[in-house]
Amino acid sequence: MEGGTEEKLTGELALNFWGQWAVSTRGLFFAVFPPSGTRSAIRRLTLQTREVMDVVALFRMPVQFDSGMSVAADESWLSWAQLDQASSGVYVVNGFR
Repeated sequence: MEGGTEEKLTGELALNFWGQWAVSTRGLFFAVFPPSGTRSAIRRLTLQTREVMDVVALFRMPVQFDSGMSVAADESWLSWAQLDQASSGVYVVNGFR
């Protein structure tokens, strides 16, 4: 890249979803999962016009603190990682040395 000035495209990305975005030849796709209860979605920002639109509603939280979104350059497909289940277990081991 040569020349030009830096430009902020969106302020909607949350710190914990830093990896939930992808770029095609025409747009920037990103996940929004607002804590306020407003609609969670994957959005597309058109690079040429800066128009933002929802692409798909999210009903589960995207994976946090990791990259998990990809889009085809021609926008023929989009994939993302979501958190379906989180759990933990406690185990007891007797008689070990």
